[in-house]
Amino acid sequence: MFKDKLEQNLKYIAKLSDKLVLTGGAYLGLRRDGEFIKDDNDLDFIVNFKDLPELLQLFKDNDYQIIANEKITEENQIEIRCVDNSNLPRTLKLKRNGIGIDIVIGYTIANHTYFITHGYKWRVHKYPNYVLIPTEIEYKGNTYKVPQEDYLKFEYGN
Repeated sequence: MFKDKLEQNLKYIAKLSDKLVLTGGAYLGLRRDGEFIKDDNDLDFIVNFKDLPELLQLFKDNDYQIIANEKITEENQIEIRCVDNSNLPRTLKLKRNGIGIDIVIGYTIANHTYFITHGYKWRVHKYPNYVLIPTEIEYKGNTYKVPQEDYLKFEYGN
């Protein structure tokens, strides 16, 4: 059931914006096995900060309400999480058809792009820019934007 919902949401997000690049466990599973990882229940994407205003407008045009640093309570809301008490956005969180969708915002400085995430603790991810140049992966007759395969080595090791 989750796989069907993941697939539906992946198609929706891919149609919504070509600025979003699939990452995380969904990308790992599609690259490694040609399928989503068993029990994976969310989708992760990255977007460059420079594309954020356009992306937020697309969500607004599709009837999403933008809220800041509050938990989403309805499926038509997008939460913007900022770094500590700053106005520096780090993540967009939304739910669609019961599936969590995280969009992590990247900041490019010179030859690297940085992402700030927060799980159990703050973590800065640093990638050489070439790793994030979008390429494509095919899944069930559809094509999706993903980072270069080297991204997986930076994120998960060999």
